[in-house]
Amino acid sequence: MTGIRIVAAGLALAASLVHPPAHAQGDAGNGSSPEQWAQYVAQMRAADAIENPEARCRAYPDLPGNHWRPGTAAGLCALLRAPAWSLDEIDRLLGDKDGAAELERRFAGLLKAHYSDKAQREQIFVEFNLFDASDRAAQVAQRWLKAAPDSPFAQTAMAAHYERLGWRIRGNDSAASTPRNAMDRMSALFDKAVPLYERALETQPRLSVACRNLHRIGRQSSHVLEARADAACRKVDPDSYYLSSEWIRAAEPRWGGSEEQMRQAVAYAAARTDRNPTLGALLGEAAGYGPLTEGGDDPEALASAVRMGPSLMLGYEAGRRYERHDQWQQALSFLSQNSRFAPKHEETRYARARVLFYDMKDVEWARRDILPLLESNPDDSRYAFLFAQITRRRQGERAARPYYLRAMGGDGEMREPAMEKYCASFADSPDEAAEADTCTRMLVAEFPTSSEAWAQRHNVLHQAKSPEAPYAMEQFKKYMGIEDARSATPSGK
Repeated sequence: MTGIRIVAAGLALAASLVHPPAHAQGDAGNGSSPEQWAQYVAQMRAADAIENPEARCRAYPDLPGNHWRPGTAAGLCALLRAPAWSLDEIDRLLGDKDGAAELERRFAGLLKAHYSDKAQREQIFVEFNLFDASDRAAQVAQRWLKAAPDSPFAQTAMAAHYERLGWRIRGNDSAASTPRNAMDRMSALFDKAVPLYERALETQPRLSVACRNLHRIGRQSSHVLEARADAACRKVDPDSYYLSSEWIRAAEPRWGGSEEQMRQAVAYAAARTDRNPTLGALLGEAAGYGPLTEGGDDPEALASAVRMGPSLMLGYEAGRRYERHDQWQQALSFLSQNSRFAPKHEETRYARARVLFYDMKDVEWARRDILPLLESNPDDSRYAFLFAQITRRRQGERAARPYYLRAMGGDGEMREPAMEKYCASFADSPDEAAEADTCTRMLVAEFPTSSEAWAQRHNVLHQAKSPEAPYAMEQFKKYMGIEDARSATPSGK
């Protein structure tokens, strides 16, 4: 009867989970007093400076106006905890005489704690997240499986690498947009992973990491496998955050589900938040799916869904929409919460760095967000351009030039604005008049319809008292008029 009452209670919540209460006005970032906003920003800034991801997450103030279940934020923060053993530590243990046996003992203990110790809930998933698509993960998993071929943990580690590599090869495009060769390579890797996962579950049925991953492969490749994994997962680990997250995703219309199935999957999670508060992070998924996928740009419906549960995908998109609507306080609030729970999500950090730099004028905080992104993605012109802008503000034009040059190359996305800024950096330097002349000549040649390019060219020619200056002014006025018309017409015509 207890199980029936839980499910009934969860289904009773479905309406409220899809139609959230209106957000009260007056919260920080949404009409708050300047004092409240300043205090909230100060708390975020202080927390953001903490290096340890879990400690940083716990120090963050919650999103103003949220309706999160008690313990949800702390549960998500715990997922940022460092794995109990790194790949290097596992590798070193495998070099010992009894290392494989020691690993078996340790992983069995971590699996037991997943079910018996709330402080260790989901940490077995965190540990196996190490076995990603990297070459290093492959090396360690292969060595472990060779040393302990019958270990369910070694089997799961090897299978996890194959699976993650398959997903990486497939990419994020729809199946119709994914090259046939990529789909075939993914399927071949999944074919290696599935029997390893199945063998692991035969030996250790409670190893729900393997069960969840089988379900994930089935969602992509086999309804029979998906259904079999679903039944096994619900039997052994019905309260897992990672499993509920997978079930909700499988219920999405884009994976063959429906909005009703999503509501039911969310209600299933909602009924279990007392036993696992981390499940509360999923409570806005059904409410936010439509606003996320229907192509609109209104942030409010997404924001309401995030106030129900701190969804990472919905939180990022809500922040981006607020940014596009020039509601920068709300943008900062939602993007910061996303950065809190997903500190490695690069697009969140990049979007927040823009808000911090252009809207809040917080140069140092913006730099703290963008610098690691540029270091790990040196050819990303967006990151290089923003870092150049920040460097220009901090250290001047000359210091910024190398980063403008980098932004002009790379993937080419920011070439025009980067070249404009690069050329402009010579404008106020009389001893660099020749460089300014060369740069602006190249600028108008490459971007002949840019009013900014012609404005810079006119400035250089005017200072040189060149007879070509009036022509440059004519071109500036011509293209400035076209750009004004485009900005005044939504269609751009």
